[in-house]
Amino acid sequence: MTERAPVSLTVAIPTYNRRDELLSLLRAVVPQLLPEDELLVVDDASSDGTTEAVEAVERARVVRHERNEGLVRAWNACLASAGRPWVCIVHDDDMLEVGGLEAIRRACTLAPGPALVVLRPEGVELDAGFRYAAWEPGPYAVLNATMMPSGATVHASIVAEVGGFDERHPYSPDLEYFARVSARWPVLTIRARER
Repeated sequence: MTERAPVSLTVAIPTYNRRDELLSLLRAVVPQLLPEDELLVVDDASSDGTTEAVEAVERARVVRHERNEGLVRAWNACLASAGRPWVCIVHDDDMLEVGGLEAIRRACTLAPGPALVVLRPEGVELDAGFRYAAWEPGPYAVLNATMMPSGATVHASIVAEVGGFDERHPYSPDLEYFARVSARWPVLTIRARER
């Protein structure tokens, strides 16, 4: 695979009543954004002042639900509201280490076209070197589909074709979604060393 020009990302963060954790995450994300990137927060009707706090954050755009609709609908709002070619969903209680967006962006440039980019394994930090594995779409990719939605990055054209997370599955809709995507599009897994 050949690297291409840098890609623009929507970093989309679904949130509900985790203002302080979210603000910590935003402080880590904003310095990693390129000028063409977008920072999107979907506030699922928080009652702790989340929307007002996020509105004060440089570059952040807020989509606010009037009533709490749950995580699956918040994920789908992230996908539907994103304005860049690649959408990276990060959970509000996670942290994006320095270099995290750079690694995701680099994996996106290595993809042969629309793809799913995931981080693996949990609890890792990125090496100075960059390692990844690429899986062709099909049974192997489906059987090894990611179980970690936070940090997963999907091309917007895939979302346009397959839609979002299936709201009929209130538990683990991410497992079904990533398997559905992996059956039809390549998966690039960013490898990292254990701490």
